[in-house]
Amino acid sequence: MFYKSFRYFFILLYYFLVTLIGQTSRDAVVQIDTPYDGEVISDNYLVVRFNVAEFFQIGQEQCNNCDGYLKVSLDQNLIGTVTSNGQSDYTITGITAGLHFLQIEAVEPSGQSFAPVVRDTVSFSYGNVEGCPVEVLTVFGGDEENILSWTEPSGGVGCGDIVVPSLPYSDSGTNEGMGDQWPVSGGATQGEDVSYTLNINSPTTITVDLCSELTDYDTKLEIFTIDDDCLVPLSTGYYDDDGPFGTCPSSPAPYTPSILEDVSLQPGRYYIVVDGYGGATGNYEINITASARNEFSSSQNTIKTEWPQEQIKMAEEGYSHQEISDITSDVIDSYRQQSQTNNRDVPVECGVFLTYRIYDSVAGTVIHETSDLNWSHGPLVNGTERCYYVTAVYQEGETIISSNVACATPESFLAPSPTNVSATPLDEEVLLYWTESNVTQLGIPYIETFDEDSGLIDLWLIDGDNWVVSPFGNPAPSMEFDWQPAQENYNQSLFAPSIPLGSISSVVLSFDIFFEDYPAADQNEEYLTFE
Repeated sequence: MFYKSFRYFFILLYYFLVTLIGQTSRDAVVQIDTPYDGEVISDNYLVVRFNVAEFFQIGQEQCNNCDGYLKVSLDQNLIGTVTSNGQSDYTITGITAGLHFLQIEAVEPSGQSFAPVVRDTVSFSYGNVEGCPVEVLTVFGGDEENILSWTEPSGGVGCGDIVVPSLPYSDSGTNEGMGDQWPVSGGATQGEDVSYTLNINSPTTITVDLCSELTDYDTKLEIFTIDDDCLVPLSTGYYDDDGPFGTCPSSPAPYTPSILEDVSLQPGRYYIVVDGYGGATGNYEINITASARNEFSSSQNTIKTEWPQEQIKMAEEGYSHQEISDITSDVIDSYRQQSQTNNRDVPVECGVFLTYRIYDSVAGTVIHETSDLNWSHGPLVNGTERCYYVTAVYQEGETIISSNVACATPESFLAPSPTNVSATPLDEEVLLYWTESNVTQLGIPYIETFDEDSGLIDLWLIDGDNWVVSPFGNPAPSMEFDWQPAQENYNQSLFAPSIPLGSISSVVLSFDIFFEDYPAADQNEEYLTFE
């Protein structure tokens, strides 16, 4: 009877404890003292200090006489546990530059979360928020080394008007008086524009939306890249004139404001250009968000998908068939894949530049510092992949945002030798020729097929302009002396490639020839010989 009562007492006590924890705010159970929310730390390690309510007894996992233990997570990943009562700090090392999310959660002895969850969280950053980051890192695998190169920080805005510091992003403005700087698709159907610089460090899918009660004119959107000198803009092909009909009733614009949905971008610098149809100007609000779709998403807002609707729109507004045809030809001809490079001096607005830090992205540790734009990492073990990222360091601190992560595998490389190397003596000179390493080495037996894809035809020494590969012959194809271009007093030769015989002392040579002499020609003046 006593045992039964004690068991009920234990159940009631446990229920009371769970109820007490559930009804107590998270800060009363576990509270993170350092770092504080929004703090920027200066080192890549952190001593987290926290306190736990006195009534919550910490013990080992699966304990019978404790209330539970603590789980420590960084950026949603579990990195450790606290199972000792009275412990008030936890050290994290190898922190990478950037924004981080720290969580300490009190859990049941089984490891399950309480209901409601009992935890405290803070966000902190490692690096210098104001500095300009390295933008594009590439790595090439060599023999026992990886060769890294990267582009200099450019101040963020590049060739654009306004920089997008982070996502999500919102801004309002006008294209009136901004000038026509970008060749938004449509030629005569576009005008003054505003460009937003978006720096991407990892594959990202975004949505750009102009739907707003502030957008009051007929807009256009297109995404570009551009060369280092800001002279040659290239369209990525992501383009939109009008959004889906009736999807933005809050806007007073005559047509639904433009929208680019689920645009997948690789690391690099992009320019989101707000323009106006037919030279229209007015006010707008732009919202740029990271979409939930992954990097393999494909956008439906491209020049190819949107242009047919714009052709209808131009026809409704009185453009002639020829005008629409001419504009369409210009747009389609300029539709090209994006390409960009970046290489500028570090702008003074970035801060006082000191050095670049190269990190092992797996370990999160610094492996080298340099003020150059390249570095060779070695000696390394061939066949083992290594991954890196690079940050810029200023007197004001290290950049929060790093370059993209790039990987390479060092491996030995033996350049393949060319094949069919031979020489032909000429007047006071020797002609050398050869084929690429993937072209078969000539030998006996040998049959000439005059196949233009074999690579062997390049070994024939052709004298003159009249020798062509003909679809006729026995067997076809063959080499033919053509009647074009017209020649007089000619003597043109065709030299076969040198064929190595090895130890063979005699060979049989056979060939098929056909000679046709036109009746008007002098039989003694035109002839075909073999030597």
